[in-house]
Amino acid sequence: MITLEIDGTQYSGFTYGSVRRSIEEASGTFAFEITSSVVSNFPIKRRAECRVLIDDVPVLTGFVDIINVSYDKLSHSLMVQGRDKTGILVDSSVQSRTFNKTIGLKKLTEQVISDLGVTIQVINNVDGLANFTKQINAEIGESAYSFIERYCKKAQVLFTTNGYGDVVFTRASTDRIDTLLLSVKNGEQNNILSAMVNYNDARRYREYKVLGQQYQDSGISNLNTTNTSSPAEIDTEALEGKKLII
Repeated sequence: MITLEIDGTQYSGFTYGSVRRSIEEASGTFAFEITSSVVSNFPIKRRAECRVLIDDVPVLTGFVDIINVSYDKLSHSLMVQGRDKTGILVDSSVQSRTFNKTIGLKKLTEQVISDLGVTIQVINNVDGLANFTKQINAEIGESAYSFIERYCKKAQVLFTTNGYGDVVFTRASTDRIDTLLLSVKNGEQNNILSAMVNYNDARRYREYKVLGQQYQDSGISNLNTTNTSSPAEIDTEALEGKKLII
């Protein structure tokens, strides 16, 4: 069961609910719509602390961003939208300053968060991260998240979040999970509910060739140019006759 908890009070029975989290996004989002005939059932305020739980397990911890209210003589409807705590890093500008050039990524992130005056835990799941060796400067107007992500890329780690609103550093694992992916027609144990694939060979060529120019000095007149080309690369699975010259 999905439960929305705001300032310690749990709400359920929504007419609409959506929770979005992705390893490619810095902050998860949620949206829930509640309908009631009694307006006092909605004591929800913007910036209120909240959690989204699935079967009592937190999948998002953050705050309320947006409240949309609509009503008529029969009922009241409330749409609540928000993000997890790392949304503060997306919205806020990093302070213009210089950091110790021997600082590590985790410590750097903790200092940026501390400068904002918020409490967000930083969890590093990557072993052996080395400290930076060059001076680190925060650019004026750069968001805290963009600044941290820039140095995550230098360290070759991924910035993501978890169900508690923490900053999490991770990398692709080499471990293979034991879960079997199933997509069987009318199967009751399927864990792939839907899928789509598009095979497109429209811009695939049998032969690729790159042309260039080389300057030659004859010693008498102006510089001359001659065309040069690299050996052709062949894609044996593409259609015969399709050639691309660059």
